[in-house]
Formats: sequence, structure tokens, C-alpha cells
Amino acid sequence: KNCYIVAAGNREEDNCFVQPTSAALITRMVTIHTTVQKDTWIDWANSAGIDTRITAFIEFSPDSLNQKEKPKKEESFACPRTWEFADKLIRGKKDINDVITKTLLEGILGKGTALNFTNFTEHFSKIAKYSDVIADPVLAKVPSRSEMALQYATVGMLVGNFDIKDTDPVMTYVDRLETEFQMVFVKSMIKRCPQIITHKRLQPWTGKIAKMMRGV
Repeated sequence: KNCYIVAAGNREEDNCFVQPTSAALITRMVTIHTTVQKDTWIDWANSAGIDTRITAFIEFSPDSLNQKEKPKKEESFACPRTWEFADKLIRGKKDINDVITKTLLEGILGKGTALNFTNFTEHFSKIAKYSDVIADPVLAKVPSRSEMALQYATVGMLVGNFDIKDTDPVMTYVDRLETEFQMVFVKSMIKRCPQIITHKRLQPWTGKIAKMMRGV
């Protein structure tokens, strides 16, 4: 009584060695098809502390979260499961462009996605360092409006290095970013460092934060 059985499975077109479900069973079940939502996954990734190079890349290239065309051969591909696997591989590694790490990422994400990801991470060497932001948030370099990859990398750099004691200089710097990227930063930090909500520098964001938490 008051007990529901929930079963999860894959579709035949997902190449996951599934067997067709009989009509007798299907008509005794409620079937709901779900899809991966980038924003929902990013919220989880920030809460789980997934490497910010990965979250920045997925923000920049949402289609890379879950590869639509699954390989016909016995090869892995990009999906939420393999991105979590990739996080375990690169976490704590400053440089992931060595031959071994790149080869392992290819084996986890597939060659195309792995190449795009490692190429994206090279943008982190072209942006302001976190220490530069803290030292002089007014003059530290900010990517131009057209440099989308650099702007996502900048947010990833800030989120990945943030310390609550640095809120004042970091928010001064964030105020210089495009509004879209200000929002990405604040939303990410709410998940990774919830106490930031009470900081005085976040007061002007109160209304925006309330809308973000309601998913508006």
C-alpha cells in the first residue's frame, strides 16, 4: 500500500543492448521520457565540486554535455556519467595537455569532445590570474565582448579559486564582466559557496538571486 515501483532504462536507439518492452508491460506502466538539461546538470556539478574547467566548457559548449550521435563502434562518448569520470581524472592537475592525460580523456569522452575540451582549457592561460584580480580588480584584464571562450574561462577561473574573504575584490572584477557572465558566476557561487548570499556585496543581487533560485 502506498508503494510505487520506479524503473529506469535506456531506449533502443541508445545502443545500450536493451530488449524491447512487451505491449502487455508497457500498458501497465506510466512511461516518461527524460532528457539531460544543461542548467540542471551545471547546478549539480557546482554542488558536487566538479572541476570548473569542465563546468566552464559545458557552459560554453552545451551540446558537449551529452553527445547526440552515439558511436557505432565500441567507443565511449560524452555524457553526464563520463564527464564525472573525466573530473576524477583531471582534478588537482594544473596541466591536462600531457600525452597521457589527453589519451585517457579521449578514451573517456571520445576523441572529438576530448580535443575540444583540452583546446578550451588552453584559454585559462590567456586570462587574468586570480592573484591579479585580487591585487587590482579594477585594472586586471577582462576579455572583450567577442571573446566568448575567454569569458567562460574567466568565470571558471574565478569560481575555481574563490575564497569568501576575497568577495569584495572578486565582485568588483565581476561587475566589469558582461551581465550574462556575472549571472553565471553568481549562480555558480551560490551552489559552491552558499554563504556568499549573505555578503553585503551580493545585496544588489537579491532580486536576481531569488529569481535564479526559482528557476525564472
